[in-house]
Amino acid sequence: MLRIDRPGWPVVTADVWVATGSADESPDQAGISHFLEHMMFKGTEHRGPGELDRIVEGVGGHWNAGTSKDFTHYYLTLPSEHRSLALDALSDAVLRSVIDPEQVERERQVIVEEWRRAEDNPAHLLHMRLYETAHAGGSYRWPVIGSRETIESITRDQIAAYHRGRYRPETMALILAGPVGDNGILGEIGELFTWRESGGEGDSHMEAPVWSPGGMRVVMREVSEVYLAVSWPAPEAADLRAMLALDVGQYVLGVGRASRLYQRLHEEERLVTTIHCSYPAHRRGGMFTVLATCETERAEAAREAIIREVCALGSERPTAPEAARARRLLCSHHTFGRETTSGHTSSVGYHHTLTGDPTFDDRYAEQIGKITAPAVAKAAAQWLSPADAVTTAVWPAEHACPWNGGVPQ
Repeated sequence: MLRIDRPGWPVVTADVWVATGSADESPDQAGISHFLEHMMFKGTEHRGPGELDRIVEGVGGHWNAGTSKDFTHYYLTLPSEHRSLALDALSDAVLRSVIDPEQVERERQVIVEEWRRAEDNPAHLLHMRLYETAHAGGSYRWPVIGSRETIESITRDQIAAYHRGRYRPETMALILAGPVGDNGILGEIGELFTWRESGGEGDSHMEAPVWSPGGMRVVMREVSEVYLAVSWPAPEAADLRAMLALDVGQYVLGVGRASRLYQRLHEEERLVTTIHCSYPAHRRGGMFTVLATCETERAEAAREAIIREVCALGSERPTAPEAARARRLLCSHHTFGRETTSGHTSSVGYHHTLTGDPTFDDRYAEQIGKITAPAVAKAAAQWLSPADAVTTAVWPAEHACPWNGGVPQ
């Protein structure tokens, strides 16, 4: 349990992080982590469906959850005078869900509809396909939501076994933010967060990603412009120095209007309408991606320019002003994200789950401040090569695609 004491604050956030996500799933259960997340709000041993929602919202609270490839987390924010209720409600939902068969079937239809919407949303579709395209093997290629086939075939008993096996003290962390400094809260937590004996599906099926250098995939859809992603393998979270260096590198290249990619490809060459970088470091491997939108006739030039600019970072090291701007912007975004209690627990929980270090988030800005321009160039030279670039695109169906390597579908 991690406490972030904010004396006098009017709200408290309780946030449970579980180190299990879609990358821990076997192929036949792809999407089960996300399915289980939905079931946490559908009734417990002590409260029927909808009862927890009425209790939480009745005191002005809000709760939600999210599933990723590496983790699932559940967070609840309430007025601080209802701190005990926050702990009671969250522990009940996360640890004592009954996973009722009737509710499973109702929620299955909700998730199928969510899958349909993701397939119809070009940005979501691009994100799912780029992981499938970039990885020839390994469990990171599964979409978090799963496939329609797995969503429709996962059983109630599989979900319950996964819950018993994966939601264990060694895979979970409780993070509290707000006026939580008194030690009386420890007794409440000890009473509420109790586990039964494990008897379910306890082993992770995580497999390290196998990169597909030079891979390309084109998905044809009814869109008005090209949604383009160019991706590279990147350091995993355990490789802290390289991860931090490429964190700074993504801000040099593609975060903000002063970044290289925005200035050169958007402002000077007019190749793209939008462009930015994304670098999620995973527990096993990472992915450095440039995401852009552009007109069809500019897509090939945009792709070539992205590869050129990204791979040049290893030899064309950031200037001192570029590196300073990137560090300041990165640190300010990190600080702004921790301004609220829920933002603070999310930041701490994310870094703790990925690195295993409960203090890492508090030291993040200090560590970023030590990253030099040569360190950024070194990491870029090691990880970002033209041969490793993988291209994924959602392409307007009414326009011919010039990329013969693409696989329209």
